[in-house]
Amino acid sequence: MENKLNLDEIEKLPAKERALLKKRHALHCKYEKAVTLYADTTLSTRIIALRCGVTPGALGNYLRRYWRELVLQRHQIPVESEDLQSIKIYSTGKQNRVSHERYKAAVEACDMMKYIDLNISQVARKFGLNGTALANFMRIHYEEILSRRQKIRERLGINDNIPRGARPSCVQQYTDAVELYRTTEMTIPEIADKFKVSESGLMQHLRFYHKDVLQQKRAMRKRAKEEKYKKEEDSWETDGNMNLPPKQSINTQKHLPCTKIQY
Repeated sequence: MENKLNLDEIEKLPAKERALLKKRHALHCKYEKAVTLYADTTLSTRIIALRCGVTPGALGNYLRRYWRELVLQRHQIPVESEDLQSIKIYSTGKQNRVSHERYKAAVEACDMMKYIDLNISQVARKFGLNGTALANFMRIHYEEILSRRQKIRERLGINDNIPRGARPSCVQQYTDAVELYRTTEMTIPEIADKFKVSESGLMQHLRFYHKDVLQQKRAMRKRAKEEKYKKEEDSWETDGNMNLPPKQSINTQKHLPCTKIQY
């Protein structure tokens, strides 16, 4: 059971907890308009962020942390647990639940002999999906099915003879960019700007053909974030203890009578 509001307990709140409460309140004030738009309209977080003068990434993080019920509702994800934070919406490098449900049946069909005479676009059409979108989804999350399917079609003599994999021109175009991303801390937008290539194209090339590089970067960011949180916790503990008044001064402090000020 959570603690109820108690006026007498306010004076006992540690300095650290008081500071965290003020910080959360400031965040709620900052994003209040954005939350209202997110709850009452179907506008994307990007458009809402532009209207409210905040970054899309920061707004998304705030919504997922403090208004997760709204995010789950928008993505039509059923809530089966009281612990909303335990319900995954997006997992870095993994498919989200909405996309999984959308492509699930088509992906299963691509792995069945019943549909082996159809290419990916034809299978997608059977399930009311876009062929390119299904192929891209499978290339990221079910590459082994695509590879196995192609080998079987080749052995049956029904392959469409369409070359697959990265085009030589694309490999040449992104080689230096991929290597710079692998060996430095530069971001994808910075590298795309440096080599004058498409940011979305570079990202797609990495997701399709260099998953190991992306996984390595995610692991590095995760370690850096954990170290940052640990430093912040240590800092909070130190600052909190320094700001706390001595117990004796709290118990013996006398309240001075209020004096009316004449204006």
